[in-house]
Amino acid sequence: MLVTRASSNVLKRAIQSAASSVLVDLESSVAPAEIPRARELAAEFFASTEPSCVRGVRLNPIATDQGRDDLQWLAALDAKPEAVLVSHVETAEELEFFAAAMPDTPVAALLESGAAVERSSEIAAANGPVVMLVFGLGDYSRDTGLPMTWEGLLPARTRVAESAHAQGIVASDGPFIDEAGMRDLKSFLERVRTTDYVELRAHLQRLEDLGFGAMSTAFPDHVPLINEQFER
Repeated sequence: MLVTRASSNVLKRAIQSAASSVLVDLESSVAPAEIPRARELAAEFFASTEPSCVRGVRLNPIATDQGRDDLQWLAALDAKPEAVLVSHVETAEELEFFAAAMPDTPVAALLESGAAVERSSEIAAANGPVVMLVFGLGDYSRDTGLPMTWEGLLPARTRVAESAHAQGIVASDGPFIDEAGMRDLKSFLERVRTTDYVELRAHLQRLEDLGFGAMSTAFPDHVPLINEQFER
């Protein structure tokens, strides 16, 4: 589960959601002025011995100055995260740059563009502790102009799943959301909840049938269904 605000209360709710992994976000959901607080929160989280979940962080793109600054900060910590999600990965070289600084930390690559999905086989095979490919459907849809429907994104999801399986690593989908949800998140989440999560359940089954083994989310009430689907 992704913690999308630099708030100890939001982090606490994420931990209590029973998500298998909890990642503090340093990227798009956090305003630049909030990054120091988000880093402080993340460092405290990594050093804590209480949570039973995997403790991690989402970094800015390694190809950017902000991403390299994130990586330098991370490498200097005494207590390291147990997993790192690198956003907007475009090449295998970016993950290899990460691995040179953090050779013992499992890393997941977030694929958010048409070019990244096209290179997903190379990215999955990067030298280093790559454990997962994550399909970033929102940015992928914006980059390619494809609709955020199951049919519209099926070829990309298929390619990500095949690339991950070829390397024996996990394919993960991004949070469950559609174009209506991108326009009005509150109404979308209410619709999903009041229809007993039928849409989410069907989506999770389609993902598993396609070869996905995980799904990320920022919505605590989605966690139990995700766990039920992928931790059987």
